[in-house]
Amino acid sequence: MEKTFKTKNSKAVEIVDILDSKGMNLELLFATNVLKLKSLHYGYWDQEQKTDLDDIRNAQIRYTKTLADMIPAGVEKILDVGCGIGDNALVLANRGYQVTAISPDANHSKFFDGYDNKNIIFVRSKLEDFETEDRFDLMLFSESQTYFDPEISFIKAQRLLNPKGYILFSDMFALGSDGESRVDFTEEEYLSTAQRYGFSIVSNTDITEKVLPTIKYTHTIYSSYVDPSINLLVDYIRSRSPIKFKLISLLFGNQLKELSKAKNHFDKRLNPDYFSKEIAYKRLLMRKDN
Repeated sequence: MEKTFKTKNSKAVEIVDILDSKGMNLELLFATNVLKLKSLHYGYWDQEQKTDLDDIRNAQIRYTKTLADMIPAGVEKILDVGCGIGDNALVLANRGYQVTAISPDANHSKFFDGYDNKNIIFVRSKLEDFETEDRFDLMLFSESQTYFDPEISFIKAQRLLNPKGYILFSDMFALGSDGESRVDFTEEEYLSTAQRYGFSIVSNTDITEKVLPTIKYTHTIYSSYVDPSINLLVDYIRSRSPIKFKLISLLFGNQLKELSKAKNHFDKRLNPDYFSKEIAYKRLLMRKDN
């Protein structure tokens, strides 16, 4: 029996909602303001090596370059779906492509305000709500497909792509079915849907080992500094003022439960062993058959 996809990835979206506080995305602020990263996606390594923040930044640049290198000849207009803070869009625009970048996150728009490139247009919109008379030669999904139903992508691609247009996918597939992964679908399910909507595979590349150092480094930082700091703060407040701690727990019980849920999510998501066992990171280039 063919699987019916969920409307959205409930786990991924739930964590995003928790981390989004009154329009201020805490994960985004940590990545850009604390770590000073210019990108929100994984890094790409040619070989395993010792990593630090500079290596992460260089690997993220390499990720975008190798992704852009996959774009076929003849492509001119690109729709960047779930564009994040726009590092992919900027590289593509600098290469001469006409890029329309869409994201429903208001926090992303301010980054585009700082890009001095007339080849980029930013539109705040979900893919399912995006309407335009333009047609595109390629739709890019770089770590965005796991946040919503893949079927939406193919339905919209049928209308938004020119004949023989392309989908370039760079993201994760679930290998297991433990119910805890941020990814709701397997590669087999995704490709079956692609075929149903008239898309054929041009190339299929597994880059799991290329992105794994990102997880290893992030896990080291998280387990060595972030997690112990959180536990230390909680223990300090509890020991210094048990009454205040109980009062805080009572007044902010729901918020603390949400933060605990987010912490459990990252405990698993940032575990390299779990990632290797449960996730395949693939790059797919697909072409519309008509």
